[in-house]
Amino acid sequence: MEKTITFFVNRSTPAKLEETITISKAMKRMTITSKTDWAGYIVIRDEKNRIRLLRMCGYGEEDFTIARHASHTSPGGVPGPVGAGRWKICLYLFPEFFETIPEGETIPLRICISGEKRKLQETMGSKVWVDRHYREQLWLGYFNSKEFYSNRTGWYLGALHTRTRMSGGENTIREAVKRAKADGVDVYVTTERNVVATGWKDSSVMTVPGVELTSCFGDIGLIGIDKMPERLEELIESRGTKESGQYLYETVREAVKRGWILNLEHPFQKGSEWKEDAIPVSSLTCMEIGKSMEEFAKTSVLLDRLWGEGYRIWATKEKETLIHCEALTPEIFLENIKKGHMVLAENRNSELNIRSEGEEYLPGDELPEQNRKIDIRIYIESARKPEVYIIHNGERIRMDVIQTESGWKAEEKIRFRKGEWNWARVEAFHPEKGLLFYSNPVWQGEKETL
Repeated sequence: MEKTITFFVNRSTPAKLEETITISKAMKRMTITSKTDWAGYIVIRDEKNRIRLLRMCGYGEEDFTIARHASHTSPGGVPGPVGAGRWKICLYLFPEFFETIPEGETIPLRICISGEKRKLQETMGSKVWVDRHYREQLWLGYFNSKEFYSNRTGWYLGALHTRTRMSGGENTIREAVKRAKADGVDVYVTTERNVVATGWKDSSVMTVPGVELTSCFGDIGLIGIDKMPERLEELIESRGTKESGQYLYETVREAVKRGWILNLEHPFQKGSEWKEDAIPVSSLTCMEIGKSMEEFAKTSVLLDRLWGEGYRIWATKEKETLIHCEALTPEIFLENIKKGHMVLAENRNSELNIRSEGEEYLPGDELPEQNRKIDIRIYIESARKPEVYIIHNGERIRMDVIQTESGWKAEEKIRFRKGEWNWARVEAFHPEKGLLFYSNPVWQGEKETL
């Protein structure tokens, strides 16, 4: 069986193109080959209207396969029978693709569907997350949130904002896993751009499903998802338009209802600056502080303002977030992100110790309400002398820094007062090297948010 679908595209063509094909009898596999250079997303639904492939095209390989077994299915695909009946092919074209079409011209965009066996650059991996008994959307019913990776209590390095070739990244899944292991990453979150990973390579690096939603109203990572967001296809179709704001808002509400972690990514990045109308501040779990010192400065000021207003939103960083866990399973990892048990550190040997009234606390902890003294001690492993600050209820207090054999240490005491809203965090940076350490706040009391 071989069929070629031809779409005729010009600058006024809608972003969504759709065609139905009829498969007369069941096949061992379905291979999808693009005969035209284009950029966008492809969604394939089977005879029961279930999604069988969702991924970005125009980057990486040109052939995708859906087969009975995961070992022969492309990333973003759902393994299983390729049944007889009417299958639907949807393309969502990027605005940038339309700009490559000469004004006034129409070009053919061809997609070939066949049962031909092709050598794949990579497959979806041995860990299949998607539940094959779903209906129209993707459900990750086979992901094991209780899978055990370590009984060690301590800090685990998390890569919370990632992508592969499945959504325009540089690395294959195999390369991403290999690089994560080399970088000492303990937890890898699959935040593909508008694509839900349906499985992953088996690895000692714990992997947690997520998705990045991109829009002109802001980009947000959903961490710990158990299904495909209901409005994901509408978000893809309306990419770059005002309509995407409503779909994004509805998806945020769905995420809050399902208990997913909402991590606002680079809120000051040009072209995708955060718009609170679409992503309400009250829905956020975390906020990414960005890569550059300029972006960090803006985001840390915003976070401190929100803490001053009573919001409890935790800071994260793409690949330098340390999460404290009493053991390592996906469930425990997600719980500790929600608690804010995180620091952002260039060097994982840096240490923070927070003690009060004979008890030790972690960043993110709520302290029992009373008048109290808090002793904060920090060690920064760095060749250069850092500037270290406590931010206490919005006031910046510079700490005296003392050199040690391998780094720098500082100590300061502050007070929390009963009946008041109190919070405090620590940060360290070098004027030339940038951010070295950032802790999420400890806090006490209550304050009604605006």
